[in-house]
Amino acid sequence: MTLDDIWDSCVSPLPLARSRIGLFSVFDQWIHRLRQLNVVGTVWLDGSFVTRKPVPGDLDCVLWHPAFCAPVSDAGKIEVRNMTDHAAAMALFGIDLYIEAPSAAALLTRQAYWRGLFGFQHDGRHAKGFVELKL
Repeated sequence: MTLDDIWDSCVSPLPLARSRIGLFSVFDQWIHRLRQLNVVGTVWLDGSFVTRKPVPGDLDCVLWHPAFCAPVSDAGKIEVRNMTDHAAAMALFGIDLYIEAPSAAALLTRQAYWRGLFGFQHDGRHAKGFVELKL
């Protein structure tokens, strides 16, 4: 999906859910800044934000294989490190962020882990799904 698609799917259908607008706005800023810093990767956005829950508490994200696609200054590398630190991402952006960079042999196992952990409602039976966004 694109950021516009995520808005259309996760924010627009719930126009009175102001917290969704705020979460999306900060997520949008986070994504744009990572792109400006030449970061590439794949983001899985999941959790209650991709459901119709009116007031999700945060955005659950897994960032797969983050890398730089062009040279980045040392200051830029430090900024990216700070933006992708779990505690900082939560405090600054409301993103419960996990970084994954498994080997090709371990990729399927790691994807299955995250699908099992975040891909279902709390009852463990009903799928929530993921939104995938390319950086």
